[in-house]
Amino acid sequence: VAFMMFQSFSKFFLYFNGVKDAETGKKASLGEIKYGRASKKGLALLSDRTFMNMLEQSVPCVSLLWIHALVVDPAEAANLMWLYLPFRAVYPLVFGKMPWLFFSTFPGYTIIAYAMCRIGITAFFS
Repeated sequence: VAFMMFQSFSKFFLYFNGVKDAETGKKASLGEIKYGRASKKGLALLSDRTFMNMLEQSVPCVSLLWIHALVVDPAEAANLMWLYLPFRAVYPLVFGKMPWLFFSTFPGYTIIAYAMCRIGITAFFS
C-alpha cells in the first residue's frame, strides 16, 4: 500500500510543481506525467518501477508464504515475510544503481525459493 501511495503522490507532486515537457518546454499535463514522456524519467519512473516491482513479486511471495504457513509452519512463514519486507523497502533507494539493486532483489528471490523448496520437501516427505 505504501508503494502505491508513493506512486500516486509522486505524480501529483510533479504535476503541482510544474514539471515541463522535455520536447515542448510547456508544463506537462497530469496525463503526460502519468502515462506519457514525462513518466519515463526521474521521480515518475522511480515510483512506477517501485510499485510495479512490488506488484510483480507480491504474487509469488504472498501465495507461497500462505501455502508455506498451511503446509510447513506458520511461524516460519511469518518470519520469512518479516525478513522479506525490509529488502522490498530498500528497492526505491537502490533503483537504477547497479550492483546495489541486487541487494534488494536477490534476497527476495532467495526467500521465495526457500519457501518453495520447504513446501516441496514437506509435501514429498509427508
